[in-house]
Amino acid sequence: MNRQKVGEQPLKKRKGPGPVIFLACCWGLFVGLSEAILLIIKGNHYGNEFLFIIFGGIIHLFFYGLVGVVLSVIAVIFFKGKKIGFFLDIIVISICFFISFFIYSAGLINIYIFPTDFSFFSIVLNVFILFISIIIAYRVLKLLVKLKKKTKNWNKMMFIVSFVPVVIIIFMFFGAIIKGNNPGQTKYQTKNEIIKRPNILFILIDALRFDHIIGSGYHRDTNPFINSLGKKGYFFNNAIAQSSHTKVSTASIFTGLYPYNHNVFQISQGLSNSHTLITESLKEYGYSTAIFSANSFVSPVFGFDQGVDYFYAPKPAIRQAFLLGHILNFLSESGSPLKKIRVVQSPIILFNSLIIKVEDILYLDKTKFGFDANGLNEAVFSYLEKKTDIEPYFLYMHYMEPHSPYDPPVPFNTMYDPDWQEEKVINFPEEYRGKILPFDVGRKLPEGQIKNMIAQYDGEIRYCDSKIKQLYNYFDSKGLLENTLIIITSDHGEEFYDHKGWYHGHSLYQELIHVPLIFFWKNKIKDSKKINELAAHIDIFPYILNIISDKERKYSEGIPFMRNYVISEFDWGGRAAKAIINDAYKYISISKGFSKRRQLFDLVNDSSELKNIINTRPETANSMEGLLNELKKIGKKSRNKKVKLDKDTLEKLKSLGYVK
Repeated sequence: MNRQKVGEQPLKKRKGPGPVIFLACCWGLFVGLSEAILLIIKGNHYGNEFLFIIFGGIIHLFFYGLVGVVLSVIAVIFFKGKKIGFFLDIIVISICFFISFFIYSAGLINIYIFPTDFSFFSIVLNVFILFISIIIAYRVLKLLVKLKKKTKNWNKMMFIVSFVPVVIIIFMFFGAIIKGNNPGQTKYQTKNEIIKRPNILFILIDALRFDHIIGSGYHRDTNPFINSLGKKGYFFNNAIAQSSHTKVSTASIFTGLYPYNHNVFQISQGLSNSHTLITESLKEYGYSTAIFSANSFVSPVFGFDQGVDYFYAPKPAIRQAFLLGHILNFLSESGSPLKKIRVVQSPIILFNSLIIKVEDILYLDKTKFGFDANGLNEAVFSYLEKKTDIEPYFLYMHYMEPHSPYDPPVPFNTMYDPDWQEEKVINFPEEYRGKILPFDVGRKLPEGQIKNMIAQYDGEIRYCDSKIKQLYNYFDSKGLLENTLIIITSDHGEEFYDHKGWYHGHSLYQELIHVPLIFFWKNKIKDSKKINELAAHIDIFPYILNIISDKERKYSEGIPFMRNYVISEFDWGGRAAKAIINDAYKYISISKGFSKRRQLFDLVNDSSELKNIINTRPETANSMEGLLNELKKIGKKSRNKKVKLDKDTLEKLKSLGYVK
């Protein structure tokens, strides 16, 4: 017989695991809602805020609900039909607390301090965090035991606590309604008079590296039509992207700012409406604006809709904005450290697939033409056929070809590889996202597979070239070419083990940041030429404004096309790189966690960047590093506000070509 102490409340027991699962689900809902709210407070762009909050809650509700199911199954087996008391509640709370603390502490450290590559230091630190998490969870458990002794009705308290997230979500619902679905959108007043200004067709070809086009001397006829435009316009031999990743690079194009100024680096970061985009500036001059993007990074979710009248784009992987979603996605990829432990990775892959399905349901794509090059063209044709106003227009087109997977349609799949066989295609080698060169290198593939990938990549370039020709012919048939400035470039290149890496976004070598840049204007550009001087993406914004108006604008850092130095960078938290390039050398500073490496390359005599001369030319490296740091320092001081520059600073800027 159990004896009850004097003054102690009788222990009310319940039967069944239902309350345990409910409690775990509510915990997950609370965690998910909290993270979503914090992300919104930070000012990131996720479209409909209420929908984003709901999605964050669902991700965590499913995850912690699954934890509750597992704990309930264990409890049922352990108790074998006996009634389950309050101690199972406190065990569930303690375990949920442990999981939350460990995921967020270890996750943030691996993303922002150490790369998520399970290096020795990160493993040691993660084990330490695991130990701390266990201690904290144990202390929480003891605290709850003490709290139970002072609580008259434990079950009622648990029920009330479980519904706290519901109250929060009700408040957020009304807040989202009051604030609106797109608070960053701005109303624009156009000028009354319609001034005859050129239409602008901006074409961006994703992941097209410079040395795979005809104009670079490439041995394959990959872009005959684009090359013909380059011969009749301005063809830039030394155009440098401001990053090797799409969102960072395109943010620089749209703002005319270096990455350290627009500060769009991480997966979840979007353009602030404090920056003036090229679309917003053009609205002031009476332009209508439209964006047709096959890349989900260039979408309204990330703030690219500012000043845009019509947007056609796929949804991004919104789940990765949440730390749990980011980790699940990482552990589901082929490069996951758990790939050899199938019994662990398989459930993670299944759960990640469930989250993707939920995301697809909540964020439906309402675009009907598709997002291959042909679909993008059809979307533009449909838009222009319905367009009846007489305003000049800015059309931005973002083709995904030749971005991976490398899978061109017939006949482009056999154009450069007659022996092509579908079952032998390696569209993408083992993923090394999250890696950074030269710290981490990819797995070397057989030469035959590399040759196959490059042939398919080149086939996609040729396919995209044919679709740009189709677009050009449409404009020509409508009599639009005479008054249309065409700009063609790429956001970054692609690596095929040039420096022991694959894909892009992991280094700042030339194969990733040296991009094509062409300006064509039928019968208007008569002094066609190849331009060998350094150029940058941030120069395009001011160049366009110079064409449509002689009014001096101070929105961007572009010159345009009159510079001595170009900067390129990326920052993935614990993995970052920055580079500065002049007409002879490139200096790169790379950091991974607390480790740092420096490189200096002689681009005149070593264009492939195979020999690091940092030890033989330390004075050059130090000078370029000092200049890079000074420029970034000046840029951060002037971010979002006017700064009065002193005499020394003005002289430095003049020496760089930033000030005349």
